[in-house]
Amino acid sequence: MFDSRFEVFLANTALSKRIHYQLRYRVFCLDQGFEDPTRARLDQERDQWDKESLHFLVRERSTGQWVATMRMILPQAKPFPVESLCDLSLQDDLTYHRDASCEISRLCIVRRYRGRQALRRPRPTAAPDAMISEGVTSRTEPEIMLGLFRAGLQYSRANGLKQWYFLVTPALARVIGRIGVALTEIGSPVEHRGTRIPYVTDPFRSCSDAMQYSPVIARMFSRPLPAYRLFSEIRPDSREAVA
Repeated sequence: MFDSRFEVFLANTALSKRIHYQLRYRVFCLDQGFEDPTRARLDQERDQWDKESLHFLVRERSTGQWVATMRMILPQAKPFPVESLCDLSLQDDLTYHRDASCEISRLCIVRRYRGRQALRRPRPTAAPDAMISEGVTSRTEPEIMLGLFRAGLQYSRANGLKQWYFLVTPALARVIGRIGVALTEIGSPVEHRGTRIPYVTDPFRSCSDAMQYSPVIARMFSRPLPAYRLFSEIRPDSREAVA
């Protein structure tokens, strides 16, 4: 299960954010081709919403390699990407709490944990910002997403965030739905680096429903351990700590 193999960190230092941006560059620019690599600086994929966001990282315990990211764009970001790119049509049974909402984006999992292809050995290095996993093993994508969503849920509960927005591909929406997140479509598909669809979810209701449906998810989300740690806890020598 997730906690025996992985751990989640909130990127609260300049170094940890650099790792986050480098992972995004590896996946979105080089691997999937969603973003133009020529527009990236220093092999880091960034955009205008990063300044108003939280950045999460997943590390594999056995290797110390960074394997996944997630970004939570906070309410002070106006507009959210989903608002700027889509014509939203919220349903009557949804309450639009703009100041209690966030957008989940930059869900990024390295290829090794997304499918089954030929294994390539990662090249070890002492530099933590280069310890990004390569190659492929068995599929653990849903498991890693659950770990990231659990971290986002803990932050949301502590900070009054009641709704999550997504602008994702149909394939990613299916993966998210399979792990128990009830996505409600709130607009027509748009063309943005491929077809993407806007969704909203109540993360707490989705969590409750998923825990009732799956004993595995119930055990994972009921554990008393923190869902994430601060990166500065493992690298206290990192300079330029940021909130």
